[in-house]
Amino acid sequence: MKKQNYFAWLCYGLLFLASAKSTAQETFTLSLEDSKQLSQTVKHYRIHSVSQREVETNKNTYFVDDKLVDGKTFAGTFTKLPQEYILVRKEVEGMFLKDELVTDLKGQYNEGYDESFPLIQNNESKQLYFVPSNEFVPEAMVVSDRHKILESLHKMGYQEYEKSDGKYIKSKTAEIRLDTWTFDELKNNPSYIAMLDRDQTKITALVKQTPSHTKALDKYINLYNIKGSKMSKVDISAWRIETANAQKLHAQIYKLSKKYEGNYSFTLLDKSDALEVFLNNLRASKGILNM
Repeated sequence: MKKQNYFAWLCYGLLFLASAKSTAQETFTLSLEDSKQLSQTVKHYRIHSVSQREVETNKNTYFVDDKLVDGKTFAGTFTKLPQEYILVRKEVEGMFLKDELVTDLKGQYNEGYDESFPLIQNNESKQLYFVPSNEFVPEAMVVSDRHKILESLHKMGYQEYEKSDGKYIKSKTAEIRLDTWTFDELKNNPSYIAMLDRDQTKITALVKQTPSHTKALDKYINLYNIKGSKMSKVDISAWRIETANAQKLHAQIYKLSKKYEGNYSFTLLDKSDALEVFLNNLRASKGILNM
C-alpha cells in the first residue's frame, strides 16, 4: 500500500473511532423506588416530555410539552441519545419558536439559557424526554447500577438493613456499609464480598498466632524495664530473634490488610484486640532494639 493511501486509511480509522465514541449511548433502569431516591439526590431538576411537530420549513422539530413529568413516577429503562439540544425560552421571529429544541442558537440571545442537554428515550414506549440538568443522567446511572448490584446481593442471600448512618449487610466476617466505596468495589469486582471474607478469614487465622509472640515480647520488654542496659547478651539475642519472627508474622498480616487500606466501609465481626496488643509490643521491641 502506498504511503499516502496508508495515511488516508489511518485518518479514516481514527475519525471512525472518534465518531463511534461520540455516539456511545448510556442506558439506565429506574424503578419507582429508584425515582423517589433520585428526586431526593438531584434537587430541582425538571423532566419535560418531548413531541415532534411539523413547522413551516416542512421538517419535524422537537418541542418540550407544557406539562412537566412527575419525577417520582419516572420509571422504566431509558437511553440517553447522543445529540444534545438547547431549549428555546422565547420565540425568535423567522428562526425559532418558543419551547423548541435546537442544536445551535445561531447567535441569538436565549434569556441566559444557552447550555445543551441530551434527549432521553424510554426504550419500551419510545417516548422522548428532555431534562435540563447536568446531574440527572450521571446520578440516574449511579442509582441504576446500585439497584442492579443490590439485586445481585439479594440473589446471593444478603439482605440489607437500616442503621442511623445508612444501609448495611453482614457477610461471614464483617458488617459492610452500602456506601459509595462498597458500591464502587462491587461494580469493579462482583466477587468483592467473597474476597473480603476470604482475606479476613486468613488474617484472623494469622492473628490467632499472635498471642504467643505477644507474651514473649512482653516478657523481654518487662525485663528491659527492670534491667535496662544491664540485660544479658543472651536475653538481647533471644529478644532479637523473637522480634524478627514476630515481624515476619506481621508482614503476612500486613500484605493481606494492605488491600483494604483507607476502606472504612466495613467493621469486622471479630472484636478481638489481640492484633493491636501484638503490634504495640512489636513496635516497642523494634524501637528499643533499633531494628
